Amino acid sequence: MLPGITWRGGPIDDTELVRELPPELGTLLNELNGCILQEGALHIRGASRAPDWHSLREVWKGPNALHKFYAALEPGDIPFAQDQLGDQFVLRDGNVFMLSAETGELEPFTEDLDEFLEGVSDDIEEFLNVSFGHPLEPGELLMANPPFCFEESEGGVDLKPRPAAQVIRLHADLAKKIKDAPEGGDIDFKVED
Repeated sequence: MLPGITWRGGPIDDTELVRELPPELGTLLNELNGCILQEGALHIRGASRAPDWHSLREVWKGPNALHKFYAALEPGDIPFAQDQLGDQFVLRDGNVFMLSAETGELEPFTEDLDEFLEGVSDDIEEFLNVSFGHPLEPGELLMANPPFCFEESEGGVDLKPRPAAQVIRLHADLAKKIKDAPEGGDIDFKVED
């Protein structure tokens, strides 16, 4: 079992989805139908139809599937978890990749789900480069203003809890603007209260 669970998903109510998952992820969700670690440091999604922010189906196959918003993702990529800033962890061919939410860049992260879970269990702060100074309610992520990928962030950022769906949409929009911007071009991006 993972240490530091501060919220657990309810019973599985999307058994059809579990049958479509790789065995290692299906086993994890059958044991623990998703959870939040360390008050929001990591959210592992569950095989639940509701709430939307916890539903693996919603971000994998639903109308808000992440592959529809990020060019680096494919329909078969399974976005099983996210960190407190909305960076996504996806399973692709048994490997875990990390999608930088602000830029849309996809990077290899671990060889498999077991290695990912081991790293989270051993030292979540260092492994994921997160901090515990911003406790979040279930369904929230932190929004950085200015975004970390802007050079203005070097002077510091303001981190505020926001609904996860809002942060994901803002990040996807930012990543698209960055991708479409000419080399050295400017990007207008505003986070409003």
